[in-house]
Amino acid sequence: MSDINVKIADEKELQMWDEIVDSSEMGTIFHKLDWLRAAEAHTKSKFYPLIGYEGQEVASLFPIFYMQKAFVKMAFSPPPKCAIPYMGPIFRYLTGKQIKIETLHNTVVEKGRDFL
Repeated sequence: MSDINVKIADEKELQMWDEIVDSSEMGTIFHKLDWLRAAEAHTKSKFYPLIGYEGQEVASLFPIFYMQKAFVKMAFSPPPKCAIPYMGPIFRYLTGKQIKIETLHNTVVEKGRDFL
C-alpha cells in the first residue's frame, strides 16, 4: 500500500466532496457538505474537511469539528448537539483484502490525529 496523504480539502476538492460521499458505501446525508457546514454554524465549531489520497486517488473523507473552551481543545466527528451517533471518516473503496482495508482505515485515522 502506498502512503496516504491527508490534508484539508481545497475548493476544487470540495466541489467533488458530495460525489465521493455518494459513491461510498459508508457515506450518509450527514457527510454531505451542506449538512457539515450547517453543523459547523449550529455548534459554533470550526469544520475541517480532511481528504485522504492514496497516490493520486481519493481514498477517504474525514470531517472533523474543532472547538476550544477555555484552555481545553476538542475535536469531534460528529460534532456535539447534532444527535448523530456516528460520523467519522468515510472511505471511497471497501474492496480488496481485509488487511489492506484495515491498514487504510488505521492510517487515515492516524493521519487525522496527526493533523490535530
